[in-house]
Amino acid sequence: MEVSSHALELHRVAGIKFDVAIFTNLTQDHLDFHGSMENYFAAKQKLFTDSRCKVAVIDCDDDWGRKLISSTDAQQVISVGESGDWRISDVSTELSGSTRFKLKTPTQNFDANIPMYGEFNAKNAALCLAVCSVLGIDPIVVKDSLPSLPQVPGRMQLVANHADFLAFVDYAHTPDAVEKVLTEILVARPAKLITVIGCGGDRDPSKRSIMGQISASLADVVVITDDNPRSEDPAQIREAVFQGTLGQPAQVFEIGDRREAISFALSLAGAGDVVAVLGKGHEVGQEVNGVVTDFDDVKVIREVIASA
Repeated sequence: MEVSSHALELHRVAGIKFDVAIFTNLTQDHLDFHGSMENYFAAKQKLFTDSRCKVAVIDCDDDWGRKLISSTDAQQVISVGESGDWRISDVSTELSGSTRFKLKTPTQNFDANIPMYGEFNAKNAALCLAVCSVLGIDPIVVKDSLPSLPQVPGRMQLVANHADFLAFVDYAHTPDAVEKVLTEILVARPAKLITVIGCGGDRDPSKRSIMGQISASLADVVVITDDNPRSEDPAQIREAVFQGTLGQPAQVFEIGDRREAISFALSLAGAGDVVAVLGKGHEVGQEVNGVVTDFDDVKVIREVIASA
């Protein structure tokens, strides 16, 4: 289960001691609630104490993760990463939707393969393997089952393996997540990277221009659109994202209607290109002024391609 920073601050898990707690990373998000990254970390840190968990499994490649390792008083701490107790190496990804990696544990060495794209998915798999080991499940048994895992909806989800191009949907809605997703795609050297992106309303406004800047610095084309404006003016949100793109090399378009934006991005795609639709991921609704209407990025992409 997910134990969010909000849950910890608002005492939603008070009285629960978890057998294992996992820390993947900490990046800019929820600052409208926490106020600063230091406060955000302090909230997460509450889970990794002797009173809240027996074993802490922590990504040691993350700066906040290393800080957490040095401060936790959990009974047992397992680090996972390039230099961790569980060491990942030789990560290889394919845009067709698979990732291979090597994992060295304190007792075993083996190769693993997951049907998901991206180095961060290899890290997530390694963290889960470490947890399974703590719970008494042989990592080899788990490793052998990884290739049969279903694709996680909205997480680097390969929606269209078109004759000419690929289209992905991802939940990336923070600066770090946008950078990770686009950087992972660029590893495969697409002919052109086209990104559809927006930012949610009533959430941390400081990340909007940063997400625009990152998108326009990595992608060849950026299409700015609406995400979940909620109670805010969608045009003002888009403008904040647009300001971050200024001075960056990408060609930038602004299309408020999300379906039109996705359709336009797909129309630009040619042989060897990749279209990345970011922000909503698995969500199947869009909230505007308190009204939620049906909207599924995956479904829209399929409909647009089918009607082309």
